[in-house]
Amino acid sequence: MSKDIIRGLVVFVANVGVFLMTVPFFLNEVHHHWIIPVFAVWLLFQSIVFVSIDPKWGQPALRVIMGLSVLMGAILFWRQFSMFHCFRHCEGRLTVGLLLLSGANGIAWRFGPFNRSRWLWGAALVFLGWAIIVMAIGLAYGTWNFR
Repeated sequence: MSKDIIRGLVVFVANVGVFLMTVPFFLNEVHHHWIIPVFAVWLLFQSIVFVSIDPKWGQPALRVIMGLSVLMGAILFWRQFSMFHCFRHCEGRLTVGLLLLSGANGIAWRFGPFNRSRWLWGAALVFLGWAIIVMAIGLAYGTWNFR
C-alpha cells in the first residue's frame, strides 16, 4: 500500500474517531446543530496545520480534510432541506459552520500543495455563498440565533 494512502487513512480514522467521540456530547448535552460549527473549526484547524507541514504528510491529509468538508456540506444540505423544522430555526449555527468550511477550503486552496485547484476554490465559494444565503434567510425571518 502506498505511503500516501496510509497517511490519508491515519488522518481519516483520527477524524472519524474525534467526530464519533463528540457526537454523543452534542446530542445529549448541547443542541445537535453545534456539531457543524465545532467540527468545522476542527477541520479549519487541521487545514491550517497541514498546509504548513511537509507535503509528504500535508498533501494526503489535506485531501482527506477537504473530502470530509465536502461530505459534511452534503450531509448538511440534505439535512437542512429534508427536515423543514431545521430550516428557519438554526441559521446562526449553520451560517457559522458554513463560513468555517469555506475558510478550510480557502486555506487549502491558497496555501496548500494543490497549485490553487479550481475545485478547492469552487468549494470555498459554494460554502461562502451558501452561508450568505442561510444568514439572509435567518435575518429575514428573525431566526439567526445561537440557542
